[in-house]
Amino acid sequence: MSFLRKALVILGITFGLYILLDFAVAAIFGQPHPAIPDFNRIPALRQQTYISPAFAREYVRNDFLEAVPGEPLMWEPLREGRYFNVEALPPTGAHYRRTANPPAQGRPAVTVLLLGASQVYGTEVPDDLTIASLLAGRLDALDPAHAYVVYNAGVQSVGSLQELWRLQYELDQGLKPDWVILLGGGLDVVRGVYQATPGAPSAVGHGLVGRLLHDYFPLNIYRWLRVWLSGRATEGALRQAPPHLADPARLQDLIHQTVEGYAASQRRMAELAKVHGARFLTALDPNLYTADFTRMSADYAYADGVCRRHSPGIRDAIRAAWPGMSGALQGLKGEGIRTLDLSAVFRDKAEDIFVDCDHFNAAGNALIADRLATAMVGAN
Repeated sequence: MSFLRKALVILGITFGLYILLDFAVAAIFGQPHPAIPDFNRIPALRQQTYISPAFAREYVRNDFLEAVPGEPLMWEPLREGRYFNVEALPPTGAHYRRTANPPAQGRPAVTVLLLGASQVYGTEVPDDLTIASLLAGRLDALDPAHAYVVYNAGVQSVGSLQELWRLQYELDQGLKPDWVILLGGGLDVVRGVYQATPGAPSAVGHGLVGRLLHDYFPLNIYRWLRVWLSGRATEGALRQAPPHLADPARLQDLIHQTVEGYAASQRRMAELAKVHGARFLTALDPNLYTADFTRMSADYAYADGVCRRHSPGIRDAIRAAWPGMSGALQGLKGEGIRTLDLSAVFRDKAEDIFVDCDHFNAAGNALIADRLATAMVGAN
């Protein structure tokens, strides 16, 4: 037997053994996913009635995005479950998380397209407790003359540039919203200031080849190892703050670029909405570090600890950048664009809300939904 044939046989046997071992890992441990949180340790979630092993199994599957064929877009993959459902809806065929829209009962419909990242998608809550679902219910209560239909176009990890692309896609594919609402800004700061890549897309998705590899190639050992190493780095406080945060000139340049890019995306979205006959409202989203609280509670201490371990230096980056983001919103308002600064919406909160530095439980979602609904109905 030639050397080449021997080498091929050895490689084939090795690969076969690897596949068997990889499948054995999957059979024993299941599909790789982030560790299931101990919800009892999270003050903002431990009392939520939906928290259960079944919710946890669906919760950890929200760990990748799908690339939109032929577009520079990502969206959530189709999902069908008890707590998380993502559906392809007419007229666009785009993917939206299911919204609990109240029945129309013969009233004229008002269509609302809600854009944003994971806060809008609602990673920590079931379908009926997302901002979109609570917004639909609140609008129904405030304006009983109309039936509001809210499309939840939230996609985890996207920033303003990708939200602009999504709005263009929705309009090009035939959606005719009466309102376009954007809740964002935080991911622009994370990507532009903390990660030092202003203007770059903040998330990537799986294309056809990537989906095939993700779904079928035996990478369970690699993925479980990556999950384990990431968890060890976080829990062991091994991560370090990005060095550019200690360079004042570099930091200010990143803030300037990020703020300018955020404002430019809002202007373009407002123009698109106006051309298509829709009202536009952009809201600057809140997080753990965008306001000082009148009452410190258990959720703050827990969420702050998580964020410091996972993203050291993120507090300083947000605190440094947020005056510029709020200033950009004021500038947009001066240009005639409807704006809503929610930076301090939780300042006087009396209960646990924060799951980590920028995700909330149902009570937090309800406060945001109420402010959005009030702004919308007040504009009528």
